[in-house]
Amino acid sequence: MAIIVKGDLMGANGKVGNKIYYTSNGKTIVREISASNYNSKTVQQLLQRVIMKTVVRNYSAMKDIANHSFEGVKVGADSMARFNSLNAAYFRDRASQIVNEGMSLTAFVQFSKLGSKKFTPAAVYLSEGTLTQIHPGITPFTTAGSAIATLDVPVNTYASLANQYNLKRGDQVTFCTVEKDAYGEYLFKYERLILDPRTEDGDAAPMSSPLIVDNAFGTPSRRNQGEFYYLAYDENAKQLRWKAINGDVCAVAVIASRKSGSTQFRSTSKFVLSEEVLGTDKCSLLEAIGAAQAGATEVYLDEDNALYLNNEGEGGSQGSASQSESDSPVDKTMRIDPAVQFNGVSQDVSGGNVSITASQGQNISVEITGQNIDAAKGEAIGDPHIQGQPDMQVQRTYAEDGTKLTFVLSNFTIPATVRFDYDTEHWFNLAVALPSSDDGTDES
Repeated sequence: MAIIVKGDLMGANGKVGNKIYYTSNGKTIVREISASNYNSKTVQQLLQRVIMKTVVRNYSAMKDIANHSFEGVKVGADSMARFNSLNAAYFRDRASQIVNEGMSLTAFVQFSKLGSKKFTPAAVYLSEGTLTQIHPGITPFTTAGSAIATLDVPVNTYASLANQYNLKRGDQVTFCTVEKDAYGEYLFKYERLILDPRTEDGDAAPMSSPLIVDNAFGTPSRRNQGEFYYLAYDENAKQLRWKAINGDVCAVAVIASRKSGSTQFRSTSKFVLSEEVLGTDKCSLLEAIGAAQAGATEVYLDEDNALYLNNEGEGGSQGSASQSESDSPVDKTMRIDPAVQFNGVSQDVSGGNVSITASQGQNISVEITGQNIDAAKGEAIGDPHIQGQPDMQVQRTYAEDGTKLTFVLSNFTIPATVRFDYDTEHWFNLAVALPSSDDGTDES
């Protein structure tokens, strides 16, 4: 930044080339636009936007599970951050591998069509932990609608499932699918099985008890939850097979959970996809970048539930104690949505950088939404600040129902970069620029 004290440019207001001129407190000031702001649509930037929008869309659809599915990571915002970073890194690494192998990014088919309001699944990591990873599959797709989730189990017994995947009595197995219904919509479904077979009077039964009986889990445990359209054990294939609706499974992941004292353990799970079921809804990375260049829009889902995965018994060789359906604690952790409203316009901040335009002297409203955002927890989000502009004023207000924190920013000079911190760590930058109509050029 430079201050002009005399010369022909005294009093100038507007943009010339890569410089912006404006007047503040009677002084004419010039700022130079950085190269990164001057050319904001490079291929690398578009790649990052496409990846983050795909990751955020999948998190939003799978939030019931993904907000507490990472071993050793706090519920809510920390889990969301881990989901975003883990999957963004996977997509970037996979894209680099494809290019290095001389292949086209048209071969990387794991992306939603960005111009569509429809959620479609990607091969994201849904959980991460130290328990043995469970690898499910999907039966071949046919027009008759026979795409069904599968899991190899040598014998139809609890012991066989436990031995196959290094599980114990009391562990939980969560079956997660994305299924395409008769209307072409994709629905995220999840069901649980607790490995605690019991007799009709509630006593612990041998682990050699049948796993599946008459299209249902072979145990009366109330902690086993889920509505299956189809659930059976295939003796020929030696597989457990299931789906939740009368449609087709296009993605499947299975999570193992174990409780030991106050510690929750997880297995790492990554969705397996059926491109055949996705059909014309599948989109390659190259196509997604093209859609981003065309200015396509996104729609996000926002749903939340109690901690579904935290419902196991104590791991061990003995029978687990009986628990009620309400034994999962009510979660009071603050959650922050990845989409933030800037002067009424929603933008995804997961990529770390967003931008808006505003006129000089115009206040900026920043609305952060989520759950359990109160004055005490919300202090983890520091006041926004601009380097070199200490006089900016910040007003914050909280919604009574804990769903929104609103900042109003005033008394600052545009252009500027507003920094937002969360838990003292850098969260994202908001670049504020003047609109083209305010460039101050003389059109008379």
